[in-house]
Amino acid sequence: MTTLIDDLLKLGQHLDKKNEERYKAVSKERTFHDIERIIKNHALNMVAAAKACGMNRVTFKAKYDEAVKLGVIDEVLKPNSSSYLFTLKHMHALMDWLKLPKWSDKNYETHVINSQNQKGGTGKSTTLITLAAGLSLLLGERLKILVIDLDPQGSLRKYLLPHQEYAFDILTAVDIMLGEDESDGLYQEYLDDGLSHEEILKSSIHETHIPNLHVLPSFSEDERFSQAAWMHFAKTGDLKHVKLLKEKIINSVKDDYDVIFLDTGPHINPLVWSAQYASTGMLVPFSPKELDWHSTSQFLRNLPHQLMQTLPNKGENIEWLKVLATNCNAEFNRDQKVLSASREALASGEWMFPARMINSQAFEAAAQNNCTVFDIKKVEKLCPDKQLDKIKPYTDILINEFLGFIESKSKVKADE
Repeated sequence: MTTLIDDLLKLGQHLDKKNEERYKAVSKERTFHDIERIIKNHALNMVAAAKACGMNRVTFKAKYDEAVKLGVIDEVLKPNSSSYLFTLKHMHALMDWLKLPKWSDKNYETHVINSQNQKGGTGKSTTLITLAAGLSLLLGERLKILVIDLDPQGSLRKYLLPHQEYAFDILTAVDIMLGEDESDGLYQEYLDDGLSHEEILKSSIHETHIPNLHVLPSFSEDERFSQAAWMHFAKTGDLKHVKLLKEKIINSVKDDYDVIFLDTGPHINPLVWSAQYASTGMLVPFSPKELDWHSTSQFLRNLPHQLMQTLPNKGENIEWLKVLATNCNAEFNRDQKVLSASREALASGEWMFPARMINSQAFEAAAQNNCTVFDIKKVEKLCPDKQLDKIKPYTDILINEFLGFIESKSKVKADE
């Protein structure tokens, strides 16, 4: 006679099989040509490329020809004999070769930013990926950005790694953090093969269709991190796991990136605390609805107590916190009452970004097509043209405002 647990175990195996089949099907749908199309969507013609480099077309063409001759870049895409398409990869290589200034020249310390809210459904992942992709696309800055997904739902993977085939040899941040304690895990296999921790970590970080935007993905199995942390705490009274993200991952890669975004689930657990322990800044997205704002304000009130109670460094690592309104209805000022109340409560906006993320079919279309809103072109008809027109001024303002804010909070690296 089978028990409910036996039946649930069978159901779990069935769901794993179906999810694997679905993931494989999605991967097949997203062919090389789909990725190639997205790359082309971000490509610049000769005039736009020259403008981005601060040159006229004639001077830029001469520099391009020289760069190809010297092997700095391969020849660019040529839809026809008289037109040129410079991909982001071409542009980055050219601009670096031309020694055009970028963010890293300012020698700032790396920003480690945790996107967090205890309330679910606030658009945390959408906001984070919009910020990460939008900042990555600023050619004048060419910020190097890493997104570390710590939410076991793994939703960021569909935006940034739609071409990644389903595989059991992909390591997540949790796999790497727990690696030394899991003798039968893949991390340990790689160590036994002679790879160093740094080599394993850097090979686990994936490139995306945007050359300076990388991602360390997550999977549902990452839920085991908090269980391991609590079991260790029960035996020793020590929450050492909270330090692992900073010690095993952030410290090893922070010199390779300008900004590291950490996406966490709507929980209070050791995995979320590890993100808090590793962060220099916190972003709190919230939807301007009465219940959402009530939950968010409760989260903000409880945050100091949670930090003091759980973090070994008492939260002193976190230098700033900002709230960002998301899922806003831009028509008829329907959210104005809650927005005004939240700004007033947050010291007349001192704790809150003036910019906001609006609700739009464009974000839904991006999610359905496994890409970011910046990857969509009107000609593809993935959503109404007016929806893309609607979000552009809001995303432009948000990206520029966020860039200015993190620059104001930047510290120059201390001399070695």
